[in-house]
Amino acid sequence: MRKWSKIVSLAFIVITCLMCIVGCDASNPVYVNDTPPIDVNVLPNPLPVTNPVGGSVDVNVTGGAVSATIPTPVPVQQSVTIDANNSSNANVNAGNTFTGTATSTLGVVGIQVTLKTDQDCTVYVDQSPTDGITPYWDITDTYNYVSSLGGASWTVQAVNSYVRVRVTNISALNTTYFRLQTVLCP
Repeated sequence: MRKWSKIVSLAFIVITCLMCIVGCDASNPVYVNDTPPIDVNVLPNPLPVTNPVGGSVDVNVTGGAVSATIPTPVPVQQSVTIDANNSSNANVNAGNTFTGTATSTLGVVGIQVTLKTDQDCTVYVDQSPTDGITPYWDITDTYNYVSSLGGASWTVQAVNSYVRVRVTNISALNTTYFRLQTVLCP
């Protein structure tokens, strides 16, 4: 919805500017920043205006009237999916680690991880080019989860073919609740 409001705003600005140009009296021209008015007779009609979300908006100047044609919005749908391999609500004992399993990130741009638990933890988002017998977890993003601050979330750019999430309980106590969710965003 925000993109379409930008298009409408852009069209409104263009229409307002052209109305000022068209409505100028030649005997008493209006100058903006010491720039003389534009001769509307030399502008293409319709005047194409680049749309911030692609395509264009046609602005028509006819006999001193200005109008614009704004394309109909097209709904966009993303297929955001929960990664069950790297999500869990099973408690983690003190000093132990939840380790997810490799999930393909082909076609994924962002990896979103959220955690809510009652113990301090270290969260690792590992990425590998392989998922076979010997995955190479070449890239690891590490985050500190501080339980006293409440739930936390991180978004990591998918830069390799597979991801797994690990969470280590670094406190002296077992978790009494543990909510980890990983979401893959195209």
